[in-house]
Amino acid sequence: MSVALRLTCECTNRTYASRASLKTHQKSKIHLAWARNEEIKHLRVRLGKMEKDLAVLENDRKWLQTKVLKLMKHNEEQSTTVEQLRHLNQKLTQQIYALRKTKKVSQS
Repeated sequence: MSVALRLTCECTNRTYASRASLKTHQKSKIHLAWARNEEIKHLRVRLGKMEKDLAVLENDRKWLQTKVLKLMKHNEEQSTTVEQLRHLNQKLTQQIYALRKTKKVSQS
């Protein structure tokens, strides 16, 4: 049983006898053009994935923006309600003090 090393370039599926001849081929215009085209294919696939990811993120951003606006509106409504309650409490406290004063005046 013998083991043989096969040096094959993917661009032409050609087998080379030595590493030196494969390296020489890899410096050729044909191989360099093939390598650039392969890189372009890979980059296009990555770009497509990134565009899909970007679309998902944009949808998430819009959803979150809507949620934040709803929460801000709710918070604003709650703040208004709290202010109204404070104002009402203040009026009632004043009325209670006024009633106590009138009771004290009428009792004396």
